[in-house]
Amino acid sequence: MDIQGLTAVVTGGASGIGAGVTRVLAKAGAKVAILDRNEALGKAMAEEVGGASFVCDVANDESVQAALAQAREALGTARILVNCAGIDTARKITSRKSGAHPIGPMKRVVDVNLTGTLICCAHASHAMLDLEPLDEDGERGVLINIASIAAFNAPNGQAVYGASKAG
Repeated sequence: MDIQGLTAVVTGGASGIGAGVTRVLAKAGAKVAILDRNEALGKAMAEEVGGASFVCDVANDESVQAALAQAREALGTARILVNCAGIDTARKITSRKSGAHPIGPMKRVVDVNLTGTLICCAHASHAMLDLEPLDEDGERGVLINIASIAAFNAPNGQAVYGASKAG
C-alpha cells in the first residue's frame, strides 16, 4: 500500500510505540491524526510531524466517535488505523496479605487495551466502507493492532495486561 497522502489514525500516538509509529507514517507521507488522552503530548507530536491531534479515551465509544469525526474533518477519512493505545497496572491480581486486588484498575486495562481496540476498529472500518477502493482487490484501508509478547508469556505482575493483549 502506497501511503503517500493517505490519512492514518494512531491511537496512543503521542508517546511510546505510538509516537514511533506516528513518526514513521508521517515520514512516509501519510497525514497523521493522533488520538491520545494526553492533550499536551498529542499537540507536541502533531506539531513535530505536521499532523493533527485529538483528545480521546479509546475505551469510551462516544469519545472514539467524536475523535474520528474530528480527524475526518481535519484530514479526511482514515485509510490506516494503528491501535497503539495501551495501559498496565503492573500488579499481581491477588496477594496472601491483602487478598484479591480491586477489579476497577484491572477492568480499566482490559477496557483500554482490548475493548478500546475493538471500538476503534469498528468505527474506523465502518468509515472505510464508504471510500473508493485503492486497487482492483477492493482494498479500502488497513487496521493494525499492536500486541505484546506478554500475550503469550506475561511477566510476574502482568497477568491482566497479558490477557488484554492476547484478546
